[in-house]
Amino acid sequence: MPKTEQINSECKAFVWLQNKLKGSYKPYTDKGRKAQKQRNLQDCVQEGLRDLKQTARTREQSVQTAKLLYSLADSALRLNVENTLSELTQEQSESEYIVSEPEQCMEFG
Repeated sequence: MPKTEQINSECKAFVWLQNKLKGSYKPYTDKGRKAQKQRNLQDCVQEGLRDLKQTARTREQSVQTAKLLYSLADSALRLNVENTLSELTQEQSESEYIVSEPEQCMEFG
């Protein structure tokens, strides 16, 4: 396969993976706190590394590796969403604090 076709094929596969992750992400099922999501991601990384250290592979093992890597990407997505929402919530609460603080004025009476 020519190099340009290979790169194009890889880009298409990556875009397909992004769309699959976006489509399968259901926020209402995303329970747990940030620490739990970090542990899940760390566990997925460790399991993936263990699996990738194996050399000779059957088709079933390759499919299992692909599933592990997909699970890793899903865990990373969930943690990223949690971080983004935390930042947005923090920014919003800071802006509300600034707005809700009344100005002091002198009253003459």
